[in-house]
Amino acid sequence: MIHKIVKFSLRNVFRNKRRTLLTISIFVVSFMILALYSGYINNTKKYWKISLIHGEYGHLQIASKAFFDDDQYSLDNLIPAEVVKKLSQSLEQLEQVEYFTTRVFISGFIGNEERSKVFVGSARAASENEDFYYTNPATIGTFYSKDEKYGVVIGKSLADALNVKVNDKLLLMANSALGSLEAIEVQVTGLSKQLIREQEKVFLILNDEAIEELTFSQGRHNIVILLSDINETQNVARQLQTIIDENHFPVELRTLDQLAQLFNQVMDSYQRNYIIALTVLSLIIVLSLINTMYMSITDRMREFTTLKTIGISNSIIFLVILFEGIEIALFGTAIGAGCAFGISELINANMFMMPPPPGTDQSFPLRVMLDPPIYGLIGASLFFISIVASLVPAYSVLRKEIQAGFHAS
Repeated sequence: MIHKIVKFSLRNVFRNKRRTLLTISIFVVSFMILALYSGYINNTKKYWKISLIHGEYGHLQIASKAFFDDDQYSLDNLIPAEVVKKLSQSLEQLEQVEYFTTRVFISGFIGNEERSKVFVGSARAASENEDFYYTNPATIGTFYSKDEKYGVVIGKSLADALNVKVNDKLLLMANSALGSLEAIEVQVTGLSKQLIREQEKVFLILNDEAIEELTFSQGRHNIVILLSDINETQNVARQLQTIIDENHFPVELRTLDQLAQLFNQVMDSYQRNYIIALTVLSLIIVLSLINTMYMSITDRMREFTTLKTIGISNSIIFLVILFEGIEIALFGTAIGAGCAFGISELINANMFMMPPPPGTDQSFPLRVMLDPPIYGLIGASLFFISIVASLVPAYSVLRKEIQAGFHAS
């Protein structure tokens, strides 16, 4: 019986070609918009997260509570050297830890005999260039090596303001842990172009081989930990928290999700926008499908009335109308899925460039990373919408009396 109902409803779908094509086109466009927008969000989330992990945060960080919650540049918030040493030994024993490094955050003045500028930066190990970074921070010149004790990488805008280039020497001044103002001579090994122009004006990375000479301290602000598998984050966090608690170390452990608050907020905003878009498009589809189905059924009211007259039950007529909506949704989602895949491949192959975000001068490539579960979610949503939209015209047929049905125009 069901296959006969499906066959009959399918014949009705093809018989009303104009309205069917109009409704299917709405499904196709809606599916494409939702799928491509979702793919854009997925790509943004994936690569932004990678850049955060391999550029600044790692998977886990250890630091003092004051460092996380107060002033990251205060030398009063350094982890004592003996604690850093013991934690480093523990990290070396964990097989899930791929790499870890220590950092000291500093701010001060950098300049030459002509002018000086404020910098806000950090001292980092030379090994980060090969073992940690996803992309080399030194976009011009090179990142300093371990042998270049006084090597620095500064922002391109900061270098322009100081009128210096690669291999030039500068005087770097900052406060020590004793409160005195100290200075060392550094050499520019590379220049960095940052996404945010204002950050580029003060950006500086110093070889941590020289930080003890500048601060008179062997302490470190934080320990950044990179894991071999992001899925091991919570497992490693539990192990490290146990070590911290058992030894009463004056530090706190935080994960990437706790550190990257801006990332989480932006992704939440994207998801909310996606839900709004899905809701609006769903409303458009429902109204369009109701209108199309209603007009189609109104034109065939005498046909349905005849079916009632010859003894066809209301339930069968209801299923016929319902299956018409489902079949239209099936065609629309299938075509939409194919079009979304084809357009995403076209976008990714041609590397279309997006305009620079506000406050930056760097364009970035538009890429779409389609997610099969999202395909299923969109398809299921559209099928549900088609069922809901078919209920209104189906109800109008069922409640129509036979005599009134024959007089319907």
